[in-house]
Amino acid sequence: MNKRLKHNKALPARWRFKHGAYSYRPKPSQRHLWDDKIEFKLGRTLAEAYQVFGARMQDEVPTMDKLIDRYLAQVTPTKQPRTQKDEVVILNKLKAVFKDSSVSGITPAHCYKVRDAFTQKHGPTSANRHLEKLSHLFTKAIEWGARQDHPMKGKVMKNKLRPERRYIEDWEIEESLKVAPPLIRAYVELKLLTGLRMSDMLSIRLPDIKEDGLHVKPRKTATSSGKRLVIEWDDGGILKQAINTVRALKRPTGSIWLFCTRYGQPYIKEDGTMNGFESIWQRWRRNVLNKTKLTEMYSERSLRTKVGSDAESDEAAARILAHANTETARRNYR
Repeated sequence: MNKRLKHNKALPARWRFKHGAYSYRPKPSQRHLWDDKIEFKLGRTLAEAYQVFGARMQDEVPTMDKLIDRYLAQVTPTKQPRTQKDEVVILNKLKAVFKDSSVSGITPAHCYKVRDAFTQKHGPTSANRHLEKLSHLFTKAIEWGARQDHPMKGKVMKNKLRPERRYIEDWEIEESLKVAPPLIRAYVELKLLTGLRMSDMLSIRLPDIKEDGLHVKPRKTATSSGKRLVIEWDDGGILKQAINTVRALKRPTGSIWLFCTRYGQPYIKEDGTMNGFESIWQRWRRNVLNKTKLTEMYSERSLRTKVGSDAESDEAAARILAHANTETARRNYR
């Protein structure tokens, strides 16, 4: 076959994207499984393509490349668009490592070699993400009957990382806000009241502001539990005041988004990316270090940690941060 085009390299073998759709070229010996077509159209979106491809795949996944293909076809499409993109990259890297190795033949020693190789090349955090995905691959392999035991659980340790999150003192926030533009100041003040993730903050629409409070559907669990939150108005009216501060920012008439660009569009895109807002945040962080007495600037995620830590108890933190159990809140945010 000819050399693959750049935009096709991240796709599974014999796939390509052309004329606005994904297609698959089956081997001549397998064309009878694909309506006797030389090239079979899978779908216009990547999720649709994987679902069609997975429906026609055989149930057996004796090799790692086939296991990964089935995972891409049946598991990846169930996740958020941003997660799907990141997952495709990780799984394709794992496929390049294991290729057609037997699923049942993978041992803990093989997984440690992968961890060490990725740590050396991409760093410990990236290596841990690849190990997490590899572990779930084996979980699905057991479910699909490709092997009987899990070669990683209780046997393979991830890299130990220095926690990125830390507790932010009140004076740090006060100092940083001295040089904050109105958008960032309003964002920080609202985040400290709600503890919402950045993706949920930037997804708030004006119709979500109701008589009983602020209604939020967390994007992280939208396709799993689908739970919704109602952040009730406080007696002092502080939350309403914070929201009104955001609404008072310069904005085009008719935009339905609480946080919006000068064109009225949300800072979060359909695939979950928030590059525009993240760039604004990073410019402000550099400005803080240059113009204030702070020598270390906190991360956006640390604000959520502060909300959890400032809660009266583990139970209160779990409720505010919308965790299913108190252990998650205690371990990560207290």
